[in-house]
Amino acid sequence: MKIHGYMSDGGKRFPEDALVLNPSKTGPYAVLDGYSSAYIGEPELSEGMTGGQRVVEILTANMLFGGVDINLTMRDIVARSLRAIRKRQPEGDKDGASMAAFQIEQCRKSINMLQVGDCLLIYRLKNGNVVCSPNLFLHLDLQTESAYNEELERTGGNISCAQKNHNLVWTEIKRKFANNPEDSANGYPVIDGNPDVEKLWWNRIEGLENIDLIIMMTDGASPKMTQDNQERRQVAKSLIKVFNAQGIKGLINLTDSDEEQTAYGAIEKEATILVAEF
Repeated sequence: MKIHGYMSDGGKRFPEDALVLNPSKTGPYAVLDGYSSAYIGEPELSEGMTGGQRVVEILTANMLFGGVDINLTMRDIVARSLRAIRKRQPEGDKDGASMAAFQIEQCRKSINMLQVGDCLLIYRLKNGNVVCSPNLFLHLDLQTESAYNEELERTGGNISCAQKNHNLVWTEIKRKFANNPEDSANGYPVIDGNPDVEKLWWNRIEGLENIDLIIMMTDGASPKMTQDNQERRQVAKSLIKVFNAQGIKGLINLTDSDEEQTAYGAIEKEATILVAEF
């Protein structure tokens, strides 16, 4: 297995991405994308970190130390992380993280892949089939973008008012739908300490001998994905084609060229990529 990794903090004062490169040959390997309560100006800090940074730190530590014990599955490691997050989260805090990760399970000669939130996970089988994870937050993300644009138009271009409106909508969406398996249309998974995330996350297990390539990206690196399976697969194939032709530099160049196309204009953008060749 050959691993390629890339991470850029985008110049953010409080970067919340992480790239987990486990010294264990079995992993887990992951890209993580923390998120904090919506804020304008200075975020609230606890233990000197934003809420998103704290969750990412806990996940990273558990993945690195979990890789030492080959008896721990991906599910075990995430469950242990959730317990740690619940202990350290300030009361009422629902900051969390998206993730894409994989672990080689030697005893079953398989690869366990897990995707949560709006990170992207793509893999190609040796028979040529390409599988792409969904983005269960997509339609909710579009709602927050719409709220921003509507307020921007209503106020004649007042970015501060538009951002406040976006934050209000985003906070309400998170309160209603984060890790809510009862809402089949809007519930979405996020790592925030709630064990119900397991009911919503995307999980695939493939035979180790069948996997050819895995690409994982945080949302700052990945293209916008629709919920249409065929369209997602075509985008996934195009990313694999870029990697085959140019290596990880090609994927990084796509990220750089998309720098100004973020949902809310000139915002700071983080990007993290991990590619595994088998």
